[in-house]
Amino acid sequence: MLDNLVAGRLADRFGPLPVISAVLGAVAVVFMLIAVVAHLPPSLSGRWVMLGLLAAWGFIGWQFAPAQQLVLVQRVPEAVSVTLSLNASALYLGVSAGAAIGSLAVSAGALRSLSLLSALCALLGLVAARAGQRRSTPRPAAGRPPQGTADA
Repeated sequence: MLDNLVAGRLADRFGPLPVISAVLGAVAVVFMLIAVVAHLPPSLSGRWVMLGLLAAWGFIGWQFAPAQQLVLVQRVPEAVSVTLSLNASALYLGVSAGAAIGSLAVSAGALRSLSLLSALCALLGLVAARAGQRRSTPRPAAGRPPQGTADA
């Protein structure tokens, strides 16, 4: 619950798209760190480090949803119920696809590299989010300066 509060405040302050980018980038870093720790010899301190990384993954990862929902509400305010329902369906589809991809990786013997695959998925999500951000950013008409700028 704290992660949702933090994400909401960050999205209100900086906007939802920077929060989405930061969350996806941070999750990718956490997954890469998990991969490093998973390949170290087991030790009590390594277990605590892994526990901390898993907690960070949970805290950071759940900050995506409030920011994503804010983007959708802002873009389609006249159809909030339908938009958020479709977003929830897409989320569940992504969870299912991730489980399927993960099970294929595990069955191929790549259990210790599973977090690298997860980092790759987070980075692909970051690329998609940034591409969507560029596509949705309004551009000024040809020959006109952007709004809010003074003519020189």
